[in-house]
Amino acid sequence: MNLLKIESDLQSFKTIDFKPTGLNIILGDDPANATEDGGSNGVGKTLSLGILHHCLGAQNAIPKIAKKMPQKVFTLHYQFDSYRNKISRNALGNEITLNKHTYKIKEFREHLNNAGFFYIPNDSEYLSFRTLIKRFSRLTKKDCDHPLQTESENDYQSLLTSLHLLGTDISLVIRKKKLKNDLDSISQELKTFKTSATLKSLVLNGKNPKIQLDKTLIEIEALQKKLDNFEVVDDFKIIEREANALKQLIAKNEREISILNFNKSNIIKSLQVSPDISKNDLTEMYNGLEAIFKPEILKHFDAVEKFHNTISQNREKRLKDELISIDNKIAKLTDLNKVNLDIQQNKINYLKGKSALDEYTVMANKLVELKNTYQTVTKFLNLENQLNKNKLDIQEEMIKEDRRTLNYIETNPLDEKDHIFKDFISQLYDQAAAGIFLENNPGTNQLRYNLKVEIDGADSDGIDNARVLAFDMLNLLHGNNHRINFVWHDNRLFADINPKARASWFKFILNKLKFTNKQYIVSLNKENLLSMKEYLSYEEYEEIQKCIVLHLKGDIPENKLLGVQIESYSET
Repeated sequence: MNLLKIESDLQSFKTIDFKPTGLNIILGDDPANATEDGGSNGVGKTLSLGILHHCLGAQNAIPKIAKKMPQKVFTLHYQFDSYRNKISRNALGNEITLNKHTYKIKEFREHLNNAGFFYIPNDSEYLSFRTLIKRFSRLTKKDCDHPLQTESENDYQSLLTSLHLLGTDISLVIRKKKLKNDLDSISQELKTFKTSATLKSLVLNGKNPKIQLDKTLIEIEALQKKLDNFEVVDDFKIIEREANALKQLIAKNEREISILNFNKSNIIKSLQVSPDISKNDLTEMYNGLEAIFKPEILKHFDAVEKFHNTISQNREKRLKDELISIDNKIAKLTDLNKVNLDIQQNKINYLKGKSALDEYTVMANKLVELKNTYQTVTKFLNLENQLNKNKLDIQEEMIKEDRRTLNYIETNPLDEKDHIFKDFISQLYDQAAAGIFLENNPGTNQLRYNLKVEIDGADSDGIDNARVLAFDMLNLLHGNNHRINFVWHDNRLFADINPKARASWFKFILNKLKFTNKQYIVSLNKENLLSMKEYLSYEEYEEIQKCIVLHLKGDIPENKLLGVQIESYSET
């Protein structure tokens, strides 16, 4: 991919026509209050790089431009496989057209992955056009902080992407991450089980899960046996109520029999007491009463005795009749209870070993609960055993992987790249110790290697930026798995490099890119260009001047990239 042109249907936009090969400079005379973000306060150097990314599938729209001129379209022209292509995208970002074919953003990014700009293995989830293109066009400050890492990347992603472009075997990198992920996955599954309510009660409360498992199994077998012997009766509750009603009736009859027996006992006692009055009794009464009553009142003792005898006989007959009646009632109630007892016992015998459906359901649910508990604890114990086994398996595999890695490192896979990187750094700093180092990382983590790109004295911003310049140029000229023919470096990468080193770098670029199809695009402040002049010959400085493809100024809005002041712009 070579860049040809960036243009817009915004009439005031300054079209960027790139030279097809060699050095391309977007020069900016920034105003005193300019920022490195470009667009609103600066002249648009960094904004031009932002527009490139916008056309190449950046996820988000360009801030402020999307708000003020959402329907304005920016178009990137590029050449790939001898074909000229163009990508157009409006500032809002929701309309993308590639050679008259319209895409949604997700579909477009997938197309870029498969278009052949990069070789992207099927087994890598992190390699994509967007992650790789940022190595050739670092947009944000964080993209520029380190040669191996761009913004929002974790250590594994940056390692994988860097090694892929350096042409090393990344299968060992992917393999170690998979082993670590497998271990993490099992550990997470174990953690999930331990947080379940069942295991909290059986494991985390100090109970021995194996003992609890045996206890649960005994409960399951006992309950299962009970359920197997149960016969569910549809009318169980009706029969049970009938048996209970008979029980209550029998008890009621027993109480009545008790009362009748009590009455019978009283009658028998009454019969044993004689109420008769004899003549002797009357005489004695008379002897005691003759002082009170007249003698004629106490006459006729025989008649009185006869009268009392008649009353006594009538009372005895009545009591004996009552005894007969009570005995009849007792006999009747006793016979009735005997019948009721037989009926009740038959009902009880019928229900014995049987169950009502709701009772059966409760017991069945309890059995399911016990079985679930048993399965959960069993799975936990098996998982724990499997985890320990897998840990050993993974540790053994990691030892084998360490050996494979050491054997691979012994082949010096980055030896050629290391020498080229050293040569590039020497163009900036004479006698500076530098190198690319690949070491085995034996730790239990996702990182297969420790990859380092170093320059002696890399604690200063200028030397740190030099690492990025040299590493990106290494990928452009000698990198692998890509067909990108340009690197775009923003002014922020040159600001802290001393003018002499900067001048040496540009001389090196002019010579290095001759007779190649590579492009080196830079956005540069004019003061950074002028400060190099004393370290360049007249011819070298003139040659660099001829590489300026766009000169932006911050004196008036018309001389900036957009040609308008965004804050005061109103789209019609």
